[in-house]
Amino acid sequence: MRFWYLEDHARLAAEREDLERLQHKSIYVQSIEWVLIDGQLAFKAAIRVNGRDYPLEFIYPNLFPHVPPIVRPQDKIVLGSGHQYLNGTLCLEWGPDNWRPSVTGVQVLESAIRLLRAEIPTGNVYVESVPSRHRLTLGQELRTSKWRLYVSVQMLLNLVRLPHTTLARIKYSLIKRPDSALAVIDEIAAMRDGITAWTSEVLPKSVCTESGEGFLIKADIASEVLKNISDTISLQRVLEAFGINMKSAMGSRPAVFILTDAVQYLRAFYVDTVSGQSKLYCLANLISPADASERRLPTELDSLVNVSVGIVGLGSMGSKIALSLARSGVRQFTLVDDDVFLPENICRHALDFRDVGSHKVDSIKNALLRLGHGFNFRTYRANITEQESTSYLAEILDRLGNCDLLIDATASPRVFNLLSHVSTYCSKPMVWSEVFAGGIGGLIGRSRPGIDPDPQTMRLVFLGYVDEQSESVPSGEVNDYTAQFNNEVLSASDADVTAIASHTTRLILDTLADATCSQFPQSMYLVGLRSEWLFGAPFHTIPIETDQFVSDQVPAAMSEEALRDLDAFLKAVISRS
Repeated sequence: MRFWYLEDHARLAAEREDLERLQHKSIYVQSIEWVLIDGQLAFKAAIRVNGRDYPLEFIYPNLFPHVPPIVRPQDKIVLGSGHQYLNGTLCLEWGPDNWRPSVTGVQVLESAIRLLRAEIPTGNVYVESVPSRHRLTLGQELRTSKWRLYVSVQMLLNLVRLPHTTLARIKYSLIKRPDSALAVIDEIAAMRDGITAWTSEVLPKSVCTESGEGFLIKADIASEVLKNISDTISLQRVLEAFGINMKSAMGSRPAVFILTDAVQYLRAFYVDTVSGQSKLYCLANLISPADASERRLPTELDSLVNVSVGIVGLGSMGSKIALSLARSGVRQFTLVDDDVFLPENICRHALDFRDVGSHKVDSIKNALLRLGHGFNFRTYRANITEQESTSYLAEILDRLGNCDLLIDATASPRVFNLLSHVSTYCSKPMVWSEVFAGGIGGLIGRSRPGIDPDPQTMRLVFLGYVDEQSESVPSGEVNDYTAQFNNEVLSASDADVTAIASHTTRLILDTLADATCSQFPQSMYLVGLRSEWLFGAPFHTIPIETDQFVSDQVPAAMSEEALRDLDAFLKAVISRS
């Protein structure tokens, strides 16, 4: 640890001289005593303002003058100022947001004196509060509030549209976490006619730990009355004025009550019964600046909600691709993998310890469901190149053939061969990728019918390119990503796999968005992550040209007689079925 006062002697001398001058000329500074507080240089100052003494401690952080000093009461009491943090520190004219090293300690101390003079007078003299220069972020405002209510723009607009005096039932969902709890209003239904006034889908049901009902009251309730509700008794008094008996309304279940005045001052409460006693939790308003349904994605991805994607292999690569595609807007998935998630998979996988022991396809499906609404899944716990029922295999391949795009995330030549046949036969684009052993880089490729060579041809082009370089393809266990280079064992990290998965996802999105207007001049790339093999440096990207291998062959035409014979054959079969 470095200490500024042991290194910057000139600044220390200037701070001492300035403070001595202030003490001699100021009527407010009664005494100064230099001390060390937790190894930090500090002084204790007795400040007298309006006939009252304020013992302050002024601490120079070890990184001073690059960070501002700390000024607070010596006993950390609340002074009654609107410019004091919960830990006792005063909020002065200079803080982390506008600090500059040229500001001196004396200037900060003078700021504290001005605050005390203006905001904490004695006697019956009224003094206006000092205007605040601060605008807290949403996170700063909520960090001391464990219980929260999500308030969307759409919810606020619908509250405004409700009649001036409204008593409505509500339905809510709740997420309880160790550090916080979030309530979300799912429905507001007017009680007088039962018509649903507003419904919302924000939380995926799979993430909710509780759901229930409650009441919303919009009326001429004074904001001071709302502010003073702090327990079940004060809440019950307000509810009784509208004919609601809290205990009868709740029964044995928790409930949420939302009260709002005519000008939309809103307070919400979660009431639960603990050991036979009702307990009230005040919900802090988590006001979102945008509606949850608002898209923050490029417009060219809007059509993804209508496309279906088939992914074979939900390991480290496939899991990351699936989640990224879902965040980009894809909602229809066919997932194929027979593997079970194990603790040793965690180092590179998108899943975590909650999923150990489950099939990867099932846990990935659950992870996708936590990202939003509108998903449509078909999952298969199958290995399509090992011993499986032929009928089961046929069903899987038929399902994959009906997808709008196929993804091979296995790095298995056998899977690649099988999927390439499905891609070619069904005229569906296919994307594949693999991380080379040791995490030195990866291969990304795609085949679009009518634009690129078929996947098998593209694989041959890749192997031919590598052969021309007089190099062999780095190999290793598919799920291990380890190899030895220069007598050193290298393992691919999560960052290595994530890098290749991200590039793969971009190629997939480009293919789905518009096959005729691609941002990628080539359809196969080698992406380097280390200075090994063909890669001269990290991020060295090698495009592999494949345009010249696109086949323009047309199937040989059959004679009219042969076609008539086939037609008759098929009609006979169909008639007997």
